[in-house]
This record gives sequence, C-alpha cells and structure tokens, in this order.
Amino acid sequence: MKTKLSFLMMLALLVSLGVSPARAADKKKSDDSAAKKEDGSSSKLDQLKKRFQERYPAIKELKAKGVVGETDKGYLEWVEKKESASADLVKEENDDRTTLYEEVAKKDKSDADTVAKHAAQRNFDKAKSGEYLQVDGKWHKKEG
Repeated sequence: MKTKLSFLMMLALLVSLGVSPARAADKKKSDDSAAKKEDGSSSKLDQLKKRFQERYPAIKELKAKGVVGETDKGYLEWVEKKESASADLVKEENDDRTTLYEEVAKKDKSDADTVAKHAAQRNFDKAKSGEYLQVDGKWHKKEG
C-alpha cells in the first residue's frame, strides 16, 4: 500500500510539473534527432568517423613503413623526422582525435586527457607487429 501511494504521489508531482512519460519520451526522441542532424547535416561524430575512415588507409601505410607511430598520449607522432608529404594528413588526424576526445569526455563527464590515454591503450593493443609505439617519449617496435 505504501509503495502504491508513493508511486501515485510521484506521478502526481511529475504531472503537476508538466512532465509525463510520453512527453519525456518525445523530448528524448527530439533531443536525439537534434544531436544526429542539425540543419540537415551529419552530426559532429558522424563527420569525424567519416574523416577517420577516409584517412585510415594512408595512416595504416605510414605506420607500416615506420614513418609514424602511436604515442601513449593517444596521438600520432613522427618516429624519426617529419615528412612534409604527409604532414597535413597527420595534423588532421591528431586534430580530429582531439575533437573526438573532447566530445567523448563531455558525454562521459570526464576529461579529454583521460579519454586520450584510454584510446592510446586501445591503439597499442590493436597495433600490428613492427609498428612503433612511444612510451614516456621513447619509441619501441611492437613485437609478436
């Protein structure tokens, strides 16, 4: 009986505040749609994903050649010397990673550095044998 009374009181409070489950669901749908599409364009995360996918083959090739590697901070870095031919590509990748880390941090109520370090660990785990990984400023070639 007490539970039923509490439920009815909560329901009455929500109704008096102008909140109903149906309206809340409609608001969530509306908010989700706004997040996905803004003025007919893709969301920021969709745009980032597309750019990451477009750059992936070139980044993969640079890693395989030992030109760039993953750092423990979640970014790409030049293993030896910066190549002007691919400098824009690496800069764009790192800029987009920064944006991604900030967006994820906002969503998770975290900070971008923590998100970046988690991403770095995933990148290290996914790295292929022979790719370079930088830990505490020192390069190591992944084995196995």
